Amino acid sequence: MSSASRFAPAGAFAREINAKGHALLAGQSRFADPSQFAIAALFAGLGLAAYGLLLAGAPHAPLLVMAAAFCAFMLIVQLGHDAAHGALSPRPWVNRAALFASFGVLGVDGMLWRDRHIRLHHQVVNLPGTGIDADSISVFRLAPDKPWRWWMRLQPVYGPLLYAIGHLHLAWIEDFAAFRAARRRRGFSGAGPLAGFAGGKLVHVILFLLLPWLARRPSPEDLALGYLLASAVIALCFVVLVVGTHVSDLAAFPQADARGRLPHDWATHQLITSVDWSPQSRLAVLLTGGANAHAAHHLFPGHHHRHMAALSGLIGETAAAHGLPHHVTSFAGMVRGQWRHLVALSRPEAGSIICDSGRRHPA
Repeated sequence: MSSASRFAPAGAFAREINAKGHALLAGQSRFADPSQFAIAALFAGLGLAAYGLLLAGAPHAPLLVMAAAFCAFMLIVQLGHDAAHGALSPRPWVNRAALFASFGVLGVDGMLWRDRHIRLHHQVVNLPGTGIDADSISVFRLAPDKPWRWWMRLQPVYGPLLYAIGHLHLAWIEDFAAFRAARRRRGFSGAGPLAGFAGGKLVHVILFLLLPWLARRPSPEDLALGYLLASAVIALCFVVLVVGTHVSDLAAFPQADARGRLPHDWATHQLITSVDWSPQSRLAVLLTGGANAHAAHHLFPGHHHRHMAALSGLIGETAAAHGLPHHVTSFAGMVRGQWRHLVALSRPEAGSIICDSGRRHPA
């Protein structure tokens, strides 16, 4: 949370959903079961097959690059995200290994991502002055409180292009800045974090650049284009699956009062700032790692994504009983909500609008 903002004490909804959620999960492991590891192995196998065909010089190289990049991203969806929350395995070393491997393939430091994701995103999502998510990007206007600039009229045009380079920014700019800042904090000093950071970058460079060059001897231009294509696939997968679960005209962007107090508690904040799509579909949860059941993940982040479909039904019922919104839509509706938000905030007249319940912008 912003250092000046405070949530209200836990209210009736928070107490009830906590009790009901843990009662629902009583007697069940909060970790992955063997089927989740089998699904991850399937994506890993498909990715390795596409990658092997690419290195062997098979035709249709762009399609193989896209398939391999998509499968690499799915390893984060199936393993890395749950590992970041300690919800993949009861063995900490398994979580650490999965976190390093799944993120390292993409050139991102898993421990740094985990730190930002849990310490910031899960606490202060959609709050102004936090420097995370919609609040952290200056070339876009993704939060209603952010100042409007003339070029933002064009953000519906340049937005998708900048989304496509999001992975490059994360791996080669944001990660280095975060690492420099983290070295001053406990847990990131010493040789271990440095070796992990360098090791992940090295793995990524070997897999995405060195081995393709050694195997196929492409021109520098073709190698760079292949890397940009793979990076764009990864970035756009993240944007399509995840960004619209908060950056949307369906989500709330609350603001604290002059004394830094928010009008609701932490649990209510997670509910009103999240957008779910088909959250009770076990297939959608399976394919997205629970990103589609986002309110459930934010309210029960320490539980593996296989529980999110059941929790989502409970959340909807409990929210309705307390008169609170549970933003539920389809996949297409989630994408449209994100697009409407991008378009609405490109207009200067949207500058002073801040909402606590979603759907504040004209479509």
